[in-house]
Amino acid sequence: MGKFFFLLCLLAVQISLDSATPYRGSLKKISVVFRHGDRLPEPPPLGYYPNDPYLNTSFYPLHAGDLTNSGKRREFQIGRSLRKRYNEFLGPYYDPTELSATSTDFTRTKMSLLMVLAGLYPPKDKQVWMDEIDWQPIPFFTMPHEVNAFLRPTDCLAYQKERDRVQQSAEYHKDLLQFGDLMKNLTVLMGREVNDTKAIFHLFHTLMAEREMGLELPEWTKFYFPNGPVIGATVFHYRAESYSPLMKKLHGGTFLRKMLNDLSIDDIKKTPKIHLYSAHENNLAGILIAMDSWWNFIPEYSSAIVFELHEVESQYYIQVVYYYGIPTEFEELIIPGCDQPMCPLEEFLDLMADVMPDDILEACLGKPEESLFIPKDGDLPKWFYSKMRKWFNL
Repeated sequence: MGKFFFLLCLLAVQISLDSATPYRGSLKKISVVFRHGDRLPEPPPLGYYPNDPYLNTSFYPLHAGDLTNSGKRREFQIGRSLRKRYNEFLGPYYDPTELSATSTDFTRTKMSLLMVLAGLYPPKDKQVWMDEIDWQPIPFFTMPHEVNAFLRPTDCLAYQKERDRVQQSAEYHKDLLQFGDLMKNLTVLMGREVNDTKAIFHLFHTLMAEREMGLELPEWTKFYFPNGPVIGATVFHYRAESYSPLMKKLHGGTFLRKMLNDLSIDDIKKTPKIHLYSAHENNLAGILIAMDSWWNFIPEYSSAIVFELHEVESQYYIQVVYYYGIPTEFEELIIPGCDQPMCPLEEFLDLMADVMPDDILEACLGKPEESLFIPKDGDLPKWFYSKMRKWFNL
């Protein structure tokens, strides 16, 4: 009896281990989008507000919006957590042909990506170039916000046009009424006009940043944050960013399309094993909303979504994994419409067909002959030169 009980326990442990790291031998590609780490508040008017006790406080050498040391450690831990989960799949060495890394054009996201790469690819053996430094340089890519249709969907011209239309609608204004008293109260407390949930959204993130920095918050905030009415308005704002079907498609849908493009089954051996995107909590919320998998929460600093492509018996599957960041745990998600975490690729594509554009650039900027971005008349070379000067500070 004792031997039988031992064997049952051993089997249970094996099943538990298998469920924690399933189908690892079937893994073909992964695409990861993560939120940056802890940061200072944004500059006013988005971050610091007129009555903010830290409005004129210097945190030199850090500046508004910059990544803090705590944020650096959290991002480094993303890399280590990914290394632990995918070590066998990735192999021991950094290989530039197996990695694609991209960041939004913010200091905090670019630094976050560097920290993730440091945790994910510590140098091994012949890649060690200095014994005292457990780090190696790894390049990444970024692009101007104006043309970054999937990483910065709110800068997408078609999205802005639809957002402006929605925000003028009677339905949207009716939904805003529930926050009327809150906006009036915060207008007085913050010392600035609050007439939409975007301002409350920014207040939430300012208070969160200051709290994580160990700063004492004003007494009045205790009623509103972190579990008071401010969080309800902030959650509404994330929903409002995908308020209409078109906004949903141009927000999370564009990023979802990009990540699935990364996981294309064509030329698997000739394309990167892993794609990394350093971004923002809006990106994570937008993707989850597009998949109908968002449970009205605000993604923590350093949280992430991982899309895994698997091949099992010549059939391809998508598995979506959420990394909480705080705590450092992974959870395999069951996407509505699929009855298990491993969703057949074609079934997943069918489920997402209505929320993903066929062409990211055309969805955001219009077809080439009807571009919303390139002027239809005027001096095109002069326009191009002005953009280059703006983007690259020439």
